[in-house]
Amino acid sequence: MSFFALLFLTIIAWYAYKMFRDIFRGSAGVGRGSRELPQEGDVTVHQTVRQPRKRVNDNVGEYVDFKEVKDNSRK
Repeated sequence: MSFFALLFLTIIAWYAYKMFRDIFRGSAGVGRGSRELPQEGDVTVHQTVRQPRKRVNDNVGEYVDFKEVKDNSRK
């Protein structure tokens, strides 16, 4: 077995060990670290980018009440 094949298998085994260790510790995934997991029911609100100003006045448009009428003229 060549040196590079042995080195390759060692690196693969090390990554597999590290991956399984992280999975069983519960810290696998993106952004892992020492942050605490939120408790069930906790809510976090983040501010998003500000909304652009409206281009249309609030008085434009209206609500329309309608009712459905069946057309019996079709055969």
